[in-house]
Amino acid sequence: MTVPACEDCNKWLNDNFERPAHAAITKTLDECDVPLTYAETTALARWLGKTSLLLQHQEAKGIVPGDEDRRQRDCWEVATRLVRELRRGSELPDDLSIWMARADDTDGNAELSTSPRIYLPTTSGTGGLGGESVATSFGIGMRSGAMLCVQVAYHPLVDIAHPFEGSRFAIRLWPDPPAKFNIRNLPRLSTVGRRQFNSVFVRGAGHITLPLPDERVTCRPDVDPLMDFWTHWGRSMPVDEQSPETGSDHE
Repeated sequence: MTVPACEDCNKWLNDNFERPAHAAITKTLDECDVPLTYAETTALARWLGKTSLLLQHQEAKGIVPGDEDRRQRDCWEVATRLVRELRRGSELPDDLSIWMARADDTDGNAELSTSPRIYLPTTSGTGGLGGESVATSFGIGMRSGAMLCVQVAYHPLVDIAHPFEGSRFAIRLWPDPPAKFNIRNLPRLSTVGRRQFNSVFVRGAGHITLPLPDERVTCRPDVDPLMDFWTHWGRSMPVDEQSPETGSDHE
C-alpha cells in the first residue's frame, strides 16, 4: 500500500509513528510474554491509527489491485482530513477507537454465541460537530501463524459498546491506552470468532441530530441507535431521521 507523500512527510511518518512503535510492534507480533509499557502501548495504538487512516485514504494505492471502483467505495472521505490534522500537530481524535484481538484458525476457540452487529449512524451536533461514523478491519500475520486482528472506527459524537471488548476477547487501545498490555492475555479467536469480530460494524444507520451541546449517541450491539436515542428522549423519531431496515448490508 502506498500513499503519495513528499520527503518531509515520509520523514514525519517515520519519526512520529514508525520508529517509536518498532519495539512494541515486534513484541506484539512475536507474542512475547512481556507486557508492553504505557509508552509502548500508546506508540502501538498511534501506529495502528496512522496505518488505518492511510489504508482508508482516498489516494491510497495497492489496497485492492485492479478494483478501483471498490477502492473508491471503501475509502473514508474523513481520512484525508484526519491525516492532514495529524501532520499539523494534532493527535488522533478521541472519537477514533482502535480495538485489537488475536485469532488462530487452527487452535483458536474463542467466539461469541451470536454474531452481534453495531449500526453506525451519522450525527449532527452544535457548532458543526458530528459526521458519518465509519469502520474498517484488517489483519497482520504473527510469527506463530496466528493473526493480529485490528478494528478501527471513527465515530463522531458516538460512544460504542463493543461486544468483543465487553467479553474480553478484544482490547481497546485508543483512546486511553491501557497502562500495561500483554498480547498473551488475549484469547485466540476461532475462525467463527474472527469473522464475527470483522463483521461487527454496519455503516449507514441513518442520521441523528443532537438537540443539546455535549449530547452523544450510544451504539449497543443489535440495537437501532436512532430508535434508542429518541426513546431516551421520550419522543417519536422524526420521519427524516428514520434508519434503513435493520440488517441491511452497509459494511
